[in-house]
Amino acid sequence: MPPPADASEVASLVLAIVILLAAVFLGWWQWRDYRVRPTGLSRLDDDHFGRQDMRRALGTIVLLLLAVALFVGGRMPHEVAGKANLKFVQVWAGAAFLVVVLLILAMLDWFSTRLYATRHRERLAKEGLSIVEAELRIKTAIRRAETQSDRDTDDA
Repeated sequence: MPPPADASEVASLVLAIVILLAAVFLGWWQWRDYRVRPTGLSRLDDDHFGRQDMRRALGTIVLLLLAVALFVGGRMPHEVAGKANLKFVQVWAGAAFLVVVLLILAMLDWFSTRLYATRHRERLAKEGLSIVEAELRIKTAIRRAETQSDRDTDDA
C-alpha cells in the first residue's frame, strides 16, 4: 500500500492543475483573438498586436512551465539523507523565477495597452476636433453669406 499523500503534494497538484487550465484557456483565448482580428490595420497597430501576441504566448508558455514546476516540486523531498535536497531548491527557485517573469510580462502588457489606448484616444480627439472645426468653418461661411446677402438687399 502506498504511503498517504502529503498535504503539500495534494496542494501542489491542485495548484498545478489550476495553472495548467488557466494556461490552456489563455492560449485558446489568444488564438481566438488572433483569428478574429481585422486585417488592414495600420503599421503601428500591426506592431502593437504582434508584440502583444508574442508577450502573451510567452506568458502562456511560462504558465505551462510553472504548472510543471509545481507538480514536480510538490513531490520532491526537501531533504535527502539529512541534507537539503539541491534539486528541490532548484525547482522551487525556478518556480519563483517564473512567477517574476509572469509579473514582468503582465506589467509590459499593461504599459503597452496603455500606450495603445492613449494613441487611439489622441487620434480620436484630433478627428473630433477637426470635425468640429470644419463644421464651425461651414457655419461661419453660411453666416457671412447671409450677412452679405442682407447687405446686398439693404443696398438695393
